[in-house]
Amino acid sequence: MKTRKKDFLSAAEAAEMLGIRKQTLYAYVSRGFVRSIAGGHARERHYAREDLERVQARSRAQSNPEALAASTLNLGHPVVPTSVTEITAQGPRYRGRLAVDLAREGAAFEQVAELLWTGLWHEVDRPWQQVEGPRHLAEWLQLLPPGTGRQQLVELFSLVVMRLAMGRGPLQDRLISGRPLDVAREVIVSLVGCFGLLSQAGTYQAVKPGRPVAQALLETMGLPALQDDCALLNTTLVLLADHELSPGTFAARIAASSGSSMHSCIAAAIGTSSGMEIGRRYDRIDGFLNEGPRGTDLVEKARSQLQGGRELPGFGHPLYPHGDPRASHLLAQVAARAKNPAAVRHILSLVEQLGTHHGLHPRHELAVIAVCKALKLPAGAPAGLFVLARVSGWVAHILEQRLSNTMIRPRARFVPPGSPAERSPIAMDSTDEPALLTASVPMPEIEPEVASRLDANGAGPRDNERMAHLVKDAARSFLRSLQARLASEGVSIGHWTFLRILWDKDGLTQRELSYEAGVMEPTTVIAVRAMEALGYVTRERRGDNRKSYYVFLTPKGRKLQAKLVPFAEEVNARALTGVAEDYVTITRHSLRAMLKNLASDPVLAAQVEEFPAQEP
Repeated sequence: MKTRKKDFLSAAEAAEMLGIRKQTLYAYVSRGFVRSIAGGHARERHYAREDLERVQARSRAQSNPEALAASTLNLGHPVVPTSVTEITAQGPRYRGRLAVDLAREGAAFEQVAELLWTGLWHEVDRPWQQVEGPRHLAEWLQLLPPGTGRQQLVELFSLVVMRLAMGRGPLQDRLISGRPLDVAREVIVSLVGCFGLLSQAGTYQAVKPGRPVAQALLETMGLPALQDDCALLNTTLVLLADHELSPGTFAARIAASSGSSMHSCIAAAIGTSSGMEIGRRYDRIDGFLNEGPRGTDLVEKARSQLQGGRELPGFGHPLYPHGDPRASHLLAQVAARAKNPAAVRHILSLVEQLGTHHGLHPRHELAVIAVCKALKLPAGAPAGLFVLARVSGWVAHILEQRLSNTMIRPRARFVPPGSPAERSPIAMDSTDEPALLTASVPMPEIEPEVASRLDANGAGPRDNERMAHLVKDAARSFLRSLQARLASEGVSIGHWTFLRILWDKDGLTQRELSYEAGVMEPTTVIAVRAMEALGYVTRERRGDNRKSYYVFLTPKGRKLQAKLVPFAEEVNARALTGVAEDYVTITRHSLRAMLKNLASDPVLAAQVEEFPAQEP
C-alpha cells in the first residue's frame, strides 16, 4: 500500500526537501511563500508541503520553459490581465471595491452581480423585477430519480443550465441576438428554484418575480425569510461572488474563448466546480465536523491530526497566509447572532483554539458551513450556495474573455510512457487559485539596451559584462518593477523616494530632505509641492527661522506606508528568487565595497557634492 505523504513537514524536513538552509526557509515564510503552523512543542513549527512543492517547481522553472508553464498553472503568477476581480490581503476586490466592504455596507447580491457584469454601481437596490424561473423546469425535474437533487445538486445545476439553453433556440441565433445579462439573471433565478429540491417537499420551486435572491433562497427551501437570516445569507453570496481566476473561471473562460454560448460557458464552470477538490470540499469539511459530538472532542481530534502532519479540512488558504478575510467576516456575523445551535458554537470554539495555539486560520468553506448551520439550512446547501453565487463572477469573466478575441490554448510537453523525465506538479487544490495561461499574453518587455547584451538564448549577460552596466541595468529594473506597482496607488517613483525618508524621519526641512534623497533642492521643492497638492504632506514654518519650510506627513501620507512598503518588499523578493542566500550576502558586501571605493575617488571629490546612496 502506498504511504500517504505528510501535509506538514518539520523545518529540517522542509529544508532538506528544497536543498536550502533553515534561514532561507524562514525567509520564504516571512515573504508569504510558505505557510507554517505551530507544532506540538514550544517554538516548533511545521511547514505546508503544498507550498514547498510549489517553491520547488518554481525553482526548476528558472531554467526550464515547460516547467515554468506548469508552475504557472499550479497557483503560479497571474498571466492573464483582468479588470473583474483582484485578490488582495484584504480579500477579493470587485471592480475596485473590496467584497468585505460591500458586505459590511449591506450591498445586495443583485447589486454586486450587476457591478461585476457592467462595472457600474447602482446605489439603489433593485431586485430583478421581471425575472421569473421557467415553470417547465418543475415538470422536467420530476422525471429524475428521487433524491437526485439532494445528493447531486451541483451536477444538477449544469443540466438545468443546458435545459434553459435548449429552450432559447439554435446556438447561432443565441450568439447573434442573445441578451447575455438576461440569460445570467434567468440562470441565477432558476438555480435558486432548484434549492427547493433540498426542502422537505423535495420539488422545484419557481421564484416569484421581484423577490431578492437571498429571500427567495430561504423560501424555496421551506424556511421563514426572517430579516436577519436574509441579511446573513445575502452577505454569504456577496463574499462568494468571485475570486479571480479559480478553476471554474478557468473553464468558463476557455469555453468563452472558443465561441461557446453563455449557457455552455456557465455549465462548463459548474462541471469543473463539482469535483472532489471544490464542490465536494464542503462535504469533507462537514464530515470532519460531524464526527465529534462535543466541541472538546473536535478540538482534540484536530490537534491529533495536526500532530500527525496531516492537513486539517477547512483551514489554511494558500492565498491568505494570514487569514481569509471572507471567512473572518462571516464567522464574526455568525458569532454575533443572538442564539446559535450547538454545532455552530463548536465550530467557533474550534476556530478560536486553532488560531490561538497553532496559528491556523479558517477558509471560506468552513465559514459558509457555519452560516448554513446557523440558518438551519438542509444538507447540500453549502456547495450549492457557492456555485450559485459564483455564477455572477463567471458571467463577468465570460464577457471579458469574449472581448479579448483570443483563444486559450496552452501547449503540452509530450513525455513518452515510462519516461523518467522530471515533471512539475499541476494539481489544483483550492476553489480559488488563480491559474490561467493563454497564448495572447505578451512576454515582459526588455529594454533594447539590456537585450543587446544578452546571450543568444536570452539567458543572461556575458561573463565580461562591465560592472557599471550590470549595476545600472539592475537598478533600472528594480525601479521599473516598483514603479509599475506604485502606479496602482497613483504614486510616482519620485514621490516614493521622499515618502520613504519621511516615514523614517518626519519633520525635515526641504534642504535636509534634499540631502537625504540625494537630489538638488529645486527638485525637492517641486516634488514636495506636488505631494502637498495630493494631500500626502504639509509644509510649515517653525520658530524664528521663517525662511525654512518643515515637511510633515499627513494621515493620508502616513497610511501609504502600509500599502507601498509591501510593494518594495515584493520587488526585492522577486529579484532574489532562485538566488542562494550566500550569493546575496556576497553581493551586498561587494556593492558596499564598490560604494566605499567610489566615494573616495579623488576626481569625484573635487567636482561634485557627495550624497548618500538610496536603494530603491
